[in-house]
Amino acid sequence: MARPKNPRPYRIIQKAGKKNLYIQFRNEITGKFDISKSAGTTDRAIAERKAIEMLTRKNSEETTAPKTLAILEAIRSADDLTAKDCAAICDELKRRGLLACYTPKESRAAVCAYDFLVNAWSDKAGAFLMDRRGGGVYETTRRQNLAYVKKYWREWLGEKMLGEITRADWTEFLSKISGLDKATGTKQAIRLAAAEVFRWAFKEGITESDFSAKTLRIPKDDKPREILRPETVQALFTSEWETPAHKLGNLIACVTGMRIGEILALRGCDIGNGVLYVRHSYNRTNGLKTTKTGKTRVVSFPFPALAQAMIEHCKENPFYTGAESFVFWSIHRNGSPESPANFLLSLRTQLERIGFGKDAAARYTFHAWRHYFTTYMNGRVDVSVLSRNNGHSVAMINDRYGNHQRVDDMARLAEAQAELFGGFVEGGRASLPSSR
Repeated sequence: MARPKNPRPYRIIQKAGKKNLYIQFRNEITGKFDISKSAGTTDRAIAERKAIEMLTRKNSEETTAPKTLAILEAIRSADDLTAKDCAAICDELKRRGLLACYTPKESRAAVCAYDFLVNAWSDKAGAFLMDRRGGGVYETTRRQNLAYVKKYWREWLGEKMLGEITRADWTEFLSKISGLDKATGTKQAIRLAAAEVFRWAFKEGITESDFSAKTLRIPKDDKPREILRPETVQALFTSEWETPAHKLGNLIACVTGMRIGEILALRGCDIGNGVLYVRHSYNRTNGLKTTKTGKTRVVSFPFPALAQAMIEHCKENPFYTGAESFVFWSIHRNGSPESPANFLLSLRTQLERIGFGKDAAARYTFHAWRHYFTTYMNGRVDVSVLSRNNGHSVAMINDRYGNHQRVDDMARLAEAQAELFGGFVEGGRASLPSSR
């Protein structure tokens, strides 16, 4: 059948396995359709409008020079072009500065960038996760990064191929991250969910450019984490709580600065004479694991009444098997500690009971105890002592003040703790947590 005299200059197509529609423009010389471009939509009417807009812009551009047309026609009419020929053409364009990068069809970078990210964080036995810090990635970290990829990077990357991403694209992605209404740490985590994979791809020779090396410069949050005032803490811990074990857990966090995972991981054997041995951390996904810094530390705990309350509560565990049993046990799960959410819920409930509004109480987190402890202990003891007690792996502090524990360090730390917290822990004024 003869071709129409005025064939339509474009067509809308649906590619197999692709969600969005694609636009193809007809080559005026050959009459064939060129490489398709994503319309970025599933709506055919919108795709039609985009095709017309693109065609209008195309027609308004300057006429291609005859010499260039001859080159293009030679390429289009060559039926025996090989991958080597393609590389030679693209290399010449790169040499002239007209092409930043290109992705041969047989290249490992000729994959959907979004799919590449998803596969990297999904395949537990894959090369990326096995290479990442020696395969030591926690399951919670893997799941969180995969969630960030699916929530944010899916839209930003679209159907762009891995080998097509440039530094300009990455700068645009960073701009989008900066504009998110999220905390600074969350924004950095969203960036790293993609950056770690892309940098690994460059290291492995999959991509030609280390475009993701550019970091995200975000000003620190002006608003610090909310911490309670000392008089409020006094009122909080001299009042009766509905669940004494939750009071005990919050109190330990207040007077030691320990993380919730470290408190949940405490066992009877971790309670020493005036100290707590922080050997593990715990969460439901990874179970009992190493601490955040990967090191065991000794935390000053000069409160014998609290230590005794911990021992008694540990022994009330219906699954108690000895000193290896958890202090804050779960009544529902044998061999597991209680849910961390319960400690936070009890904290906020108690704040409401002593006069806080619901919204005001909700501003405080369990981790705020760590900030409270550090804030009010800072200046009472040497910063290097406080750093070691808290498990802060801060190279600058350790380098400046040294990491050699002095004989009187623990004594001075215990003295400062007793002075700061003794009013509501010992001395008769405190309502110490009893067994439940």
